[in-house]
Amino acid sequence: MIAIRKFAVAGATFAVLLAGAIVIQYSGAGASLVGKNSGGEPFAFSPLPELSPEKARDPRFGPILIAPEIVSAGIGLALPESFERTDRLEPRRLASIEFDLLPGAESATDCVPELIAVPVEGAKVDLALNAPCLPSASFVLHHQGMMVSGLTDEKGSADLSIPALAKTAVFVLSFDIGPSAMAVAQVLDFDLFGRAALMWEGAVGAQLHAREFAAPFGAPGYVWQEAPTAGAGTFTALGQRAIAGGHFAQIYTFPIGASPATGEIELSVEIPVTAENCGREASAQSLQILPGERAVANDLVVTMPGCDASGDILALGAMYQSMAVAAR
Repeated sequence: MIAIRKFAVAGATFAVLLAGAIVIQYSGAGASLVGKNSGGEPFAFSPLPELSPEKARDPRFGPILIAPEIVSAGIGLALPESFERTDRLEPRRLASIEFDLLPGAESATDCVPELIAVPVEGAKVDLALNAPCLPSASFVLHHQGMMVSGLTDEKGSADLSIPALAKTAVFVLSFDIGPSAMAVAQVLDFDLFGRAALMWEGAVGAQLHAREFAAPFGAPGYVWQEAPTAGAGTFTALGQRAIAGGHFAQIYTFPIGASPATGEIELSVEIPVTAENCGREASAQSLQILPGERAVANDLVVTMPGCDASGDILALGAMYQSMAVAAR
């Protein structure tokens, strides 16, 4: 068993699921990890990395707990585009999905929510929801496999700004009760940006970190939830913490088509050990989209350290590939 925290967590289980086909576990420092793909062919993972003394402690929380680096942790996924491409700039509205009439509604049209999607600068889409018969109601927004929880206000409205994960951006918004709505927008500047998304459900509390051009922690160019505007890229946090067991996402966007410098952007995931997630199984999903390349998706499942490690950080590598950019 692993005894020193700077290598990994004693008794932890680390698993990577690739398209539902691969599950990897380890026990023991320096052990080689071997898995099988969906065709039954074995492949090897690298041993657990030894952490250098200068990296053994993070000034924010305490010791960093390093999960094993993955040699091959991704599988190219061709995300389908089932909607016809068009050069139209105006948003398109689609009919709401069928639903059972809510109590108190005089007719079906009284409870049909309207969702409008408008593409804006930065390969983002502004969403405007109008659902007057669903005030203060929780909903889940679905987009390219990403799920994000939200709440309407007392008038049944909600406004969201979402980094697009597809050029033909399809959004489906569903409520716990009542109708659902759908909207589509064409994002014409989509190919000018690189994206990295991190998604999870519940109290996992995962964090996406982007290190632009070797920027150290706390310096300009180190972008994460506590420094969302520190670099040339942008950081977007999505999800409603007031919803128990809600869906959350963090998205880092970099303007590859207009980079201010040449170099690499390193992406990583950290999960602070908290009273809410200690000793429990935590899962998260990553999605990376680079211009001209297939999207790469990974699923992560890891058993968190015990509650005596609260305040420490579990650092997870190889969820993303580095973004190589050139000055334009």
